[in-house]
Amino acid sequence: MNDYEIGKDVQDLRARLEQLEAGLNGRSEQNFKAGRGASAHHGVSGGLSDAPPEHWKLEGKERIPPFAASLLRLPFPLPIRFDVPPQSRTWGCTPEPLIMTVFWSGGGTDEFFRLVNQTFSIFKWTNPNTGKEIATATYAATLVGAGRAHTQYNSTNFMEVTVRAAGGTPLQVIGKNFSVACNENSLFIISAEMDPGQFDLIGGATWSNNFNFIQPC
Repeated sequence: MNDYEIGKDVQDLRARLEQLEAGLNGRSEQNFKAGRGASAHHGVSGGLSDAPPEHWKLEGKERIPPFAASLLRLPFPLPIRFDVPPQSRTWGCTPEPLIMTVFWSGGGTDEFFRLVNQTFSIFKWTNPNTGKEIATATYAATLVGAGRAHTQYNSTNFMEVTVRAAGGTPLQVIGKNFSVACNENSLFIISAEMDPGQFDLIGGATWSNNFNFIQPC
């Protein structure tokens, strides 16, 4: 079982345990008061924009900025030269921004949080020390809380990214559990290594964001 499957199972187990505890506590006023985030499952989806990706390839005497070493999973200090130049493709995303809305059990809705300045990138490079070819797939955005809701204690939100071939065939699924504070404003990244042989096959990606057990700020 991989990290993605474990994370998803843990999220489902937490949700079921909270529902069971609420029932054992006699459906307490605290857990079921009007205005609490509905326990019903919420989901929001997104994907790549129609615009073609931006291509990048290290050429000539260009250097990769030192601050990017860890983000790109490169050794530090960075090699002076690469036998095989690193390259990447980066897409914009839609909808932009991706907005999550919570539906309160007592009625009404509020914005929960949004993901802004989204990109999806694939990156490939060859380690000059070992000759091993490495590739990664990365979704990145800024997560901004709306100040109206937050993730309930001991609960998490879950985002799943499906990397797809040009024809839409799924190639890989990666995911991340996370929490959102009322005034959240942070860098949000989902990244995983991928098969370097699939680098030229990738033509798209889709994602879904699922959450429940939300509390008002």
